[in-house]
Amino acid sequence: MDLGAYLFSPSQEGQREAGQALVVHYVHAPLSADSNRNVSWLGGRDIWAGVSLSYRANADERYTRFRSRPEVTIVDDYFVDTGEIEGANSILRWGLEASKVSGPFSWQAEILGAQVRRDNFDDVSFLGGYMFASWFLTGESRNYNSASGEFLGVVPIASVGHGGWGAWEVGLRASTVNLNDKDIIGGRQTDVSLGLNWYVNEQFRAQLNLIKVLGVDRPGSNFDGADPWIAAFRVQWYLP
Repeated sequence: MDLGAYLFSPSQEGQREAGQALVVHYVHAPLSADSNRNVSWLGGRDIWAGVSLSYRANADERYTRFRSRPEVTIVDDYFVDTGEIEGANSILRWGLEASKVSGPFSWQAEILGAQVRRDNFDDVSFLGGYMFASWFLTGESRNYNSASGEFLGVVPIASVGHGGWGAWEVGLRASTVNLNDKDIIGGRQTDVSLGLNWYVNEQFRAQLNLIKVLGVDRPGSNFDGADPWIAAFRVQWYLP
């Protein structure tokens, strides 16, 4: 479990959140393999579920804003965006998450919500979530640490240069976000992504993603009705 209290919010990349916040994140792994590697009746080698809560008091409308890119951070366009939320004075955020690893197959899902209380205006709530599934074509498995509640790096069965072709993984992800409520028209958006990961070794990975925006519903915005295809290629080098 992680617990944090934030009394000051310095600016980060030109953005900040005013007020004081309390954050709680708890992850539990009720089902996992025993010492003989026998799996649960659900077929999971590692299954975890988690919940997160945060409450920010004394929020400032100038810094209260929710927005989202279309599944790739290198795109500077935010297809859905609430803008500054007038009258905001406190923010309650919550999240539910779950994941399962079963050999080369794994899935994970998360639902996120936020409620903004406002002075002289109706409170507003926003919701988003995603589902993700992956399969290792070369037989590896995602490395989940139940003690820390996080996924660790993938170790190829046979790395390039050591008798193999590394680890190859395909993934499918679907996500949706709704930033419309009451007088706030931030927009609704749904994306589907197909990915291919090549883990050359424990330190080097190449990623190819193909993303389809199924549609943006944001009246009055330049992005209303947008449904582009996006392709992204990235490489990652990890220095231990």
